[in-house]
This record gives sequence, structure tokens and C-alpha cells, in this order.
Amino acid sequence: MKLSSQLRATTCLHSQDITAFQHRGGYDGILAAPLPWEAEPPANDNGYDTETPFEPHTPSTGVRRPPHKGTGSWRGACVDGERREIVLESKYEYRVATVALADPRTAKLEDQPARLGIETDGNRHNVVPDFRVIRKDGRFVGLNVKPNSRRARSGIDAVSNAIEAQHPEFADGVKVITEVEVGRNRADMAALILRARWFVDEACLAAMRRVVSQTRGIVTVGSLVDQVPTLGAINAVVAMIGDGDLDLAGGGRFGRNSRVRAARHLSRFE
Repeated sequence: MKLSSQLRATTCLHSQDITAFQHRGGYDGILAAPLPWEAEPPANDNGYDTETPFEPHTPSTGVRRPPHKGTGSWRGACVDGERREIVLESKYEYRVATVALADPRTAKLEDQPARLGIETDGNRHNVVPDFRVIRKDGRFVGLNVKPNSRRARSGIDAVSNAIEAQHPEFADGVKVITEVEVGRNRADMAALILRARWFVDEACLAAMRRVVSQTRGIVTVGSLVDQVPTLGAINAVVAMIGDGDLDLAGGGRFGRNSRVRAARHLSRFE
């Protein structure tokens, strides 16, 4: 019986595979090879920690937990630098929490921090502020978050003023935050700052600080990154923005074309 040219070619390839398989030790060679979970872990490249085991977060310290899902709200969560859970009810609260955590003045962010009794228009209410920021200088700032379209009819300004006046022990001031104060671009920048703090390469950061200390005027992020040709250069720039060592000199989404300038105190790195 004659084999077709295609079948002969296929048979030849199978024969080569079998020969190569035998040279590798056959089934004994396969069984002797290390299993994926037995292989050596990847090298700690560019500051990324590949060996530290996963650490579960600690529960929220809030006085209540939002419902899983409601009209116009949902329960979400993020974690702070100490891996403590921060519960959220909306995308606006997520943005505010991200910006607050990225702020270098913040020592701690408390979600659903206290149940407070207040009186407005002769009526008694129990309210729970959304957040309380504890600053490194010892100040306490309460935050209530609302969409700007619902701010007026919700009465949140009256509630915040009542908390500030009737519970001075709770905070030095209570602010109402909407998407006007914390927009998408600002929240995205804050998220990049938090990520950079987790993954920054200290050697790369030191190199970037030396470059920035010799920079004058406004420059682009790309021009700084090109002078420190490592994978962690962009993270180093973001970390310096988060620490207040670099100032953004324009709006819009962050990228290589974003303009930055060295902060005035950067001379300490020289």
C-alpha cells in the first residue's frame, strides 16, 4: 500500500517526535522533571517581591457595613497601607478613599467611623459619616460623599454642619465631597500613587531623585524616564509625585507627556 505525500510527512514528523521524546528520557524523563510548583521562584527583579506570602487583610473598623446592593449603591472595598479593609458604597466613595489614602498628609483613613446623634430643624437624627481622615499633624477631618446632582436635595450640607457644630470631638471640620472636587483623573492619579508605593524600587527611586534634583523648570515625564532606563522609572516618578517631591504642572490623564516640575524642597536630595 502506498502512502500519500501528506501522510508520509505526518508519519515522519511523528517519528521525529518519538525519537526526541526517547532522547529526553521517555516517561521517566517527564516524571523526573520538576513540577511547576516545585520549580525555583523567579528572581526578585526590579524590586518586585516574589517570595513574600500573601497576607490577608484585617476587617473594617467601621460601626456598620453598607448593604450588599441598594438603589444607586453597592458594597465595595479597598485596603489601606496596613491591609485594613475600607468599605465603600459607591464609585464616588472609592475615588475619595483612593485620593485620601494617597495624600502624604494622611496617617489613617477611617470608614463609617462613628454613629452620631444630631439635631436639625428641631428633629433628632442618627447619622454615620462616610469617612474620617486622621492627618499626620493630629487634625481630624470628616468627609461626607454625595454626587453633585443630589447634593442640594439630600441635605448633606446641613448634616455636615450639624456634625461639626454639635460634635467637635469627632473632627476639626466636616467637608462635603462630590465628583467636582475629586474627578476621575485625580482618582486615577491617586491609584497610580498607591500602586507605586507598593512596587517602587528604592535604587531606581534614588536614581530618579538625582535626575530630578538637577532638573530646572517644567519637563515631561517621558524626559525623566528616559534618563533612568529601568522598568521601575515610571513608578519612581509617580512615587515622587505622591510624596510631594514632584508637582504636576497640568491637568488631564497622567502619561509620558504629562508635565512636572521639581518641588522647592527637593534641594535636600543634592
